[in-house]
Amino acid sequence: MTQKQLAEPDFDVSMVWPGAYRRGKRTSTQGNSLTDYFHPMTDRYAMDLSHCGTRSNWYQFDTAQDASYYGHWCNPVLRLIVGFAEGDITVIECDTPESYLLELGALAAFDAEYRGIPLPEWREMYGCNGPDDHDGKHTEKLYANAD
Repeated sequence: MTQKQLAEPDFDVSMVWPGAYRRGKRTSTQGNSLTDYFHPMTDRYAMDLSHCGTRSNWYQFDTAQDASYYGHWCNPVLRLIVGFAEGDITVIECDTPESYLLELGALAAFDAEYRGIPLPEWREMYGCNGPDDHDGKHTEKLYANAD
């Protein structure tokens, strides 16, 4: 068992959104494994309440579109990024810290474009990669658990 596996149990969509069904796997635009799920009768708060908090390895990724029907979270220990949009749930699995940062960068670029802010200014306003770094250890956790 790797240090990463000892640090935190795997993420299970059905534990957050019971009844969500798996729609399939594909490759993200950054080349990582992406699994799609769907649940027609839920909101993002299931993830906020079950996985986020000051003692958690899950970080909310703040965007201009955040609402009960839209949100993103990232976990540097598991190198996962979870997205929720109107019942569509995506889970991106990143093999390396670098691929995880590429995915966060793509999410940052998307949000900057949505807000109409140049990406360098967006990064200055919202931090290097966008997650709400509640414990100041997001990057440290990412590299501490590199396989």
